Amino acid sequence: MNQAIRPAVFVMSLYLFTGAGLLSGCAGKQVKPTPEPTPPVTTEPEQTVEAPATEAVTKPEPYQYKAVPFEEVLKQDQEKAARKPAPKTVLPTGEDAPKRQPSTPLRPPQPTPAPAPEPEALPPETATLAVTGEAADPVAAPETAEVPAKAPPAEPIRFNLDQLPLTVMDTWILAADQDSCSLQTVPVTMDDGAGQTSVTLRLSKADWQVVTQSDIDLSYPETGLFLSNGTHIPLESVIKDTRISISKQKQQLTEALKASDSVRVALGYWPTWPVTETRSITISVAHFPPALNAWESCNRRISAR
Repeated sequence: MNQAIRPAVFVMSLYLFTGAGLLSGCAGKQVKPTPEPTPPVTTEPEQTVEAPATEAVTKPEPYQYKAVPFEEVLKQDQEKAARKPAPKTVLPTGEDAPKRQPSTPLRPPQPTPAPAPEPEALPPETATLAVTGEAADPVAAPETAEVPAKAPPAEPIRFNLDQLPLTVMDTWILAADQDSCSLQTVPVTMDDGAGQTSVTLRLSKADWQVVTQSDIDLSYPETGLFLSNGTHIPLESVIKDTRISISKQKQQLTEALKASDSVRVALGYWPTWPVTETRSITISVAHFPPALNAWESCNRRISAR
């Protein structure tokens, strides 16, 4: 058995030997490259690179599904349907088209009016005036009522009690006695049926008085005080035959005099036989507000004594 193995070992050794010789021959024929000079190596200080800090990684929370109410879903569907363009309706034409009737009956045609006659030719001067007037005011503007300007408040009247009696604005007379002050109009004269008598309107603390020098008869018609602002104050009672007292309507007469310029005094006198007529006289009562203020100031000074 050893003799049978020997030839095989010999063949294998010969094969390996020839293969090693070929390899060594090829290796001997290779040209070695010339080595290049290596540059000097410079040593640099080592830099330490800090590792970035690791960020904390947070895991996302699981998504929670929320239920949408049915009303909200219905509302969203309605909004989407509203945004969609409405379908166009195609009306039938031809014989299938509906017959429409007018809501109101048709009116017959109106006859054409005849042309207006041409105006007559005006003289040159008149035509110029007419054209100028039309161009200046083609449409009449509505009239606006003018509001009267409010009068500024009157300055108070300065006086001393020793200066009384004092005439105020040539219309009123301010006087005083030991107890009170009086304010009266400047006296005027009128006919009493038998002659002339003086008449004045006087203000006191108690009342207003119409003071005359003749006997007064209240039986005459249409008597009283007629103010310029339309107020009528009836006569009340007679004092000592020659004076009329107005106490019940004192405040009303005072307020009415503030807005009046004059007052007409209408009354009758006695004795007149036969009865004749009611007589009247107009008295100026202008500047009453400042005169009233002076009268009130006078009374305060009398009371302060």
